[in-house]
This record gives sequence, structure tokens and C-alpha cells, in this order.
Amino acid sequence: MNRYVRRGSKGIALLDESGGYPRLHYVFDVSDTAPRRNALYPDLWQINESLKEPVRSMLAENYGVHSESFGQQLADVAGKLVQSYRDNNSSDILGIVDGSYFLPNLILNQPRKPLGKYGRLRRTYLMNHRPVLYNTMLLNGSLYRKSGYSKKFLEAHREEITLHKAAKAAFDEAGLQKLPKVKELDAEFAELLTKKKAAYPDYRKARDEMQELVRAQKNVELFFAEDKSNLRPQHTR
Repeated sequence: MNRYVRRGSKGIALLDESGGYPRLHYVFDVSDTAPRRNALYPDLWQINESLKEPVRSMLAENYGVHSESFGQQLADVAGKLVQSYRDNNSSDILGIVDGSYFLPNLILNQPRKPLGKYGRLRRTYLMNHRPVLYNTMLLNGSLYRKSGYSKKFLEAHREEITLHKAAKAAFDEAGLQKLPKVKELDAEFAELLTKKKAAYPDYRKARDEMQELVRAQKNVELFFAEDKSNLRPQHTR
């Protein structure tokens, strides 16, 4: 649609399993976007007043959500669905992002998390494709030491020093004394990727079985709901 997401906007993380392994895609509200040149403008739906009550009754019956405000009822239903999605998929989402060496997590005075296998992939990426950035992190760490850990130097290079400390922590955790060779990193990356793809069929099978159980549970609930409604006395005129 030729639109961009505004800086600082928060999206909803959704699992994308269309490829060979699960990834995260983010969905943003249209109000968090802005048009580029020749952008398309989405059609925003509106509900007629005459349809509000039937919709409210349906939401109350299907989701058990009641509210005097129609807008609040919609928001509560959306919140309930998001919470349900989170409960069902949070372990998979956290398995992708936890310990993944995202730079926003590399902050001073923040407890350091263990570097997981996805974190090792991220570190490999930095070494292979962003060597200048990676070496700059290490270089500024040595300059900081040579400055006698000067407060003035720290203020001038706080971001670089923070990254250096995170890089050093990753090196210490991995037991590395020097930068590995590119061939070694490529081999490690290929091995991790192979193991990840090999484990995915088992994950997908377990996920499909769980979804089948959820569908079966829903069918049972609908059956008993219909059966209960049929037992109600019929009023005749």
C-alpha cells in the first residue's frame, strides 16, 4: 500500500509459518502508518446503528463480553482474543526472540541474559556482514581502557562502550579469545540452521495436534450449547 510505520509504534507480533521455519511478522494499526507518494488509503468500515444491537448480542454470546459501550465491548473482545493468542503462542514467540542479541537489550545496568542459539546466529551475522560495527565495538573498548576509564570519554562514546561491553560478554560466554575465521562461522551457522529445520516438523506436528484438540473442544461446546437451547420450553400463542 506504499505506507510506512511511524518510528516508535508498537505492533502485534504474529507467527508466520509460511516458510521453512517460524518467523515473526508485526501487524500495526493503520493510525500508526503514514502515506508515501502515490500511497493507497485503506477503506475503514463503519457499522450502521441498526446493526449494533445484533452485533453486541453476538459478541456477548460468543465471547462472554458485556459492556454499556459498543466500542469498549469491541476493545474487550479484541483484548481477549489477543490474550488467547499470546497464551497459545507465547512459548514459540519467546523461543525466537529470547537471547537473540537484539541491540535494544544491550543496555548498561540491565541483567545479561544467556546467549541462546538464535543469539549465536545474530552474533555470526554481525561478524560476517557488519564487521566494521563489530570491530568498532571492540576498538572503543580498548580506547576506553587506555583513557583510564575517563568519565569524559565515557560520555562521548557511551553507545559504543555499551555495545563493546555486550560484545565482550558474548565472547566471554562463548569462551572466545579472538575473532573466529569466516569459514568457521559459516560452518557453525549452517549447522545451527540444519538442526533448526530438522526440529521444525516435530514442532509443526505438535502444533497441528493441539489445534485439532482446540477445534474438538469448540465443537463439543457448540454441541452442548445447541442441545441446551433445544431443551428450552417452546412458547405458543
